[in-house]
Amino acid sequence: GGIITKGDVLAAIASGMKPGAAPPAAAATAATAAAPKAPAALPESNDDFEVIPVTTIRKIIATRLLESKVENPHQYMQKEISMDAAEEFRVEMNKSAGEDQPKISMNDCVVRAVGLALRATELANIRFNDDAPSLYDELETVDVAVAVATPTGLVTPIVRNTDEKSVFQVAADIRELAGRARDNKLKPEEFTGGSFSVSNLGMFGIDSFQAVVNPPQWGILAVGGTRVEAELDPSTKRPKAVKRMTVNLSMDGRAMVAENAVYFLKNFAFFMENPTLLAIEGYPKVKLAKRGLVEFQ
Repeated sequence: GGIITKGDVLAAIASGMKPGAAPPAAAATAATAAAPKAPAALPESNDDFEVIPVTTIRKIIATRLLESKVENPHQYMQKEISMDAAEEFRVEMNKSAGEDQPKISMNDCVVRAVGLALRATELANIRFNDDAPSLYDELETVDVAVAVATPTGLVTPIVRNTDEKSVFQVAADIRELAGRARDNKLKPEEFTGGSFSVSNLGMFGIDSFQAVVNPPQWGILAVGGTRVEAELDPSTKRPKAVKRMTVNLSMDGRAMVAENAVYFLKNFAFFMENPTLLAIEGYPKVKLAKRGLVEFQ
């Protein structure tokens, strides 16, 4: 009935069982409970899939992106750009373009404006140098890298002397470099170095995004698409349609101080909103807004 008597104990001792030992059935039960459970088998999948090996260039891109985010203190700024004048300029220039003149895109205008803004802004055409006493090197030429998607990964061919070329020359350079980048025919010196980078996803319907700095450059401008918004016309007191574009600046805070970055974006906006200056070969003679104290909250 489940009660252990003195006779049960004496019989167990006589059979050879030591005091304190568990009966065989109990020991087996304890061993079974202590044994780790085998992991459950994964359910078999009937889905068809293909394992695509990672290419060397994608491994390099992944490594550099991780290093940039971990080692470079990223800072971000955003600015809205009025695009009505730039859109009208692009349409008119393409209408009157000759047979030997390339059609210009908004990205060509952006790259040219970036080159002019780097030239116009104090201590903007620099490259980070961890070994230099001032942490940066001032560069003699303004060279802007342009992000190009290729079958093997993202490549950034460099448009040299962007501040000296007209937007038409910039457009021709970008077409030629991007074509050879997609054919994997770029020379190493054509995609290494540079002052600054431009990444444009506006043509894919992206309004705004942030990009990762490409060391040793100090910054990269992430360009969104042009959109139409309603704005109150101060002269008529009526709403009107305006075109705007959002740009996000990612910068390495060790090399670029925030005040200079503010004026870089101001100067970039000035050239985009006065697009006839983009068509001039060389650096146009313009009077930019006088620098003042920038207050940060």
